[in-house]
Amino acid sequence: MSWTILKIVNHFVALRVSQEDEQIGLNVAEHGATTELYDLSDTMEDHILGDMTARVQVDDFTEVGLIAHQYNRVVDAVEEKQNVIEQVNAQKKSLTTKRPKLELTLNRALPN
Repeated sequence: MSWTILKIVNHFVALRVSQEDEQIGLNVAEHGATTELYDLSDTMEDHILGDMTARVQVDDFTEVGLIAHQYNRVVDAVEEKQNVIEQVNAQKKSLTTKRPKLELTLNRALPN
């Protein structure tokens, strides 16, 4: 009898939270409370999706804080390498556009 009543009630009003809410935890889903580990994971997800601007907040006196600090260092290093690649590509493009002009100048300067 109880099972039947609960099945009918569940049809109209969900008695269980969604699977996503279960995965992130009820404190986060229902109350907006977060943990350092959740914040780290959330920022990493942003980075996976391409937004590398955010950094993880660091609490130096916890294990997650130490991991967050190292992760931020990794993200900084990746950004530095990306900047170097962009500079090299810009120089390469600049040289490619200047090459025909240099060849023309050399051809004029060299005797036949």
